[in-house]
Amino acid sequence: MNLSQMRKGLLEGCVLQLLDGRSLYSKEIVTLLRVNGFPDLTEGTILPLMLRLDKESLFDTELVESRFGPNRKYYTLNDNGRKALSVFRQQWNELKVSIDHILGGEIYEKTV
Repeated sequence: MNLSQMRKGLLEGCVLQLLDGRSLYSKEIVTLLRVNGFPDLTEGTILPLMLRLDKESLFDTELVESRFGPNRKYYTLNDNGRKALSVFRQQWNELKVSIDHILGGEIYEKTV
């Protein structure tokens, strides 16, 4: 597995975190993700994810008129999204501890 594949697996949790406490539209989300460790991310990658998360009712959306072109769809995390983010954080912390143990040489041997 390469770094790009690992990042894609974590993308959902990162998007939820970005939307925690603020409203963003897709281009802002992509820009923030790019400067925070996802340099090759495109809107084509993020839009299907946003559609899926929208179908799962993890955020509220608002269509806002833009003076720079078409209307912009802003996403804001709702209670369902905050719960999903909380689960992601818990799972991430458990996984991080396990990986840190193994990479740190703290490998537990199971004896039979």
